Amino acid sequence: MSVNTSDRNSVPADLPPWKSVEDIFRDLIDPLYQIDADDVTRVYRPTLRALRVPLLSFTPDSSLDIVTAVPCGARLVPLSVVELKSSSRDLLEGLGQATQGATCVAAGLVQCGVAWQDVTVSFMVCNGHAILFGGVHLVAPSLPMPYVTSSPLSLLDYKQAFLAHRHMVMHNENTQRLACAARLAIARASSTFNTEADGSTCAAVKRPVFSLRVPFDVYCKPNVIRVACKTPHGQRVSTWDASVTALQAVYSRLFSCGARDVVVFPFGIVRGLRPARASARRLKNDRALLLPNLQHADPPFSPAPPCDFESAWAFVDAVEEAVRLVHKAGVVHGDLYLSNIFHRRLSGNFQVKFIDWDTGFFSSASAPPSCYRLTTRILYTLCQQQQIFVGSVEAVALNCTLD
Repeated sequence: MSVNTSDRNSVPADLPPWKSVEDIFRDLIDPLYQIDADDVTRVYRPTLRALRVPLLSFTPDSSLDIVTAVPCGARLVPLSVVELKSSSRDLLEGLGQATQGATCVAAGLVQCGVAWQDVTVSFMVCNGHAILFGGVHLVAPSLPMPYVTSSPLSLLDYKQAFLAHRHMVMHNENTQRLACAARLAIARASSTFNTEADGSTCAAVKRPVFSLRVPFDVYCKPNVIRVACKTPHGQRVSTWDASVTALQAVYSRLFSCGARDVVVFPFGIVRGLRPARASARRLKNDRALLLPNLQHADPPFSPAPPCDFESAWAFVDAVEEAVRLVHKAGVVHGDLYLSNIFHRRLSGNFQVKFIDWDTGFFSSASAPPSCYRLTTRILYTLCQQQQIFVGSVEAVALNCTLD
């Protein structure tokens, strides 16, 4: 039986029911890859408010398409993320949403007590006929690094479908590993709570709580990453995405090398936060970098140069050694003014930390214009402020710069 229309000669009257990508995943993929644990389940369209995970760049009512979660006590702990797109959309269009959701899940696992070294949240993006796999790994306690493990795989090609099957198996194995880690962490926290309750005082185990207000021991840097990062014509990558990728790569290199002690690593990049300080303007949709406030450390750091001759020379030696470590890691700061060097004195020695790494780059890459302001000018300015003879200090700085 068929019906005639003005546009087509005939259309079958018994059309098959329309299925969304979510229905396809629920009916076809989900039954094939059930996780071997009774309490691990997939939750469809949960909001971040219901999951009780940090919001990062989302709002409380934002929802993730599919979340694999395990109940731990009175809460549901998410373990992995699935982002679904319509069949007419490209998989890469859902990559950003998937990485942001996986980052929220990673932060939630750390809040549950899972060691940050063990947190690798896998995700996949599916549009019904193709699938993409990836994950978010914490390369530092507060530095998520997203990655993809495959190119988009077509489910209509048997070879690529087999590769997708292998990735799906690894995806489930990683989810099971995180489920075990979450159970152990929450059980450990519960036993600690019960032990304290049996004593003279009853104190709950403190957990970091995500807040929409920036505390005083956190420095909020608005309008982060405003660099002249040009994207080649035809690439669908924004300046912001390219800048964040470059910044994460630089931070990852610095953390994995011996320069981690002289670098101030951020807590994360967020959007729409309101600082706790009344004098600071409201951050509407601006992206901001959250950093440890070194001036609220114990003892506090200071950007002011030393005031006496002996301390100034010790400070110069500490800066020279810090820059040498950074250069040895293959990274150039690119904007190392004196105001970007914080220091404090511990047991007679200077501890130096460099901030503002949004202009940093690898020494093998071409240097942007701002990177011509090198350490020589920094130390030259310092010595001029202290009215110290400059000649020998310039030589020390030059050797350090050319290292």
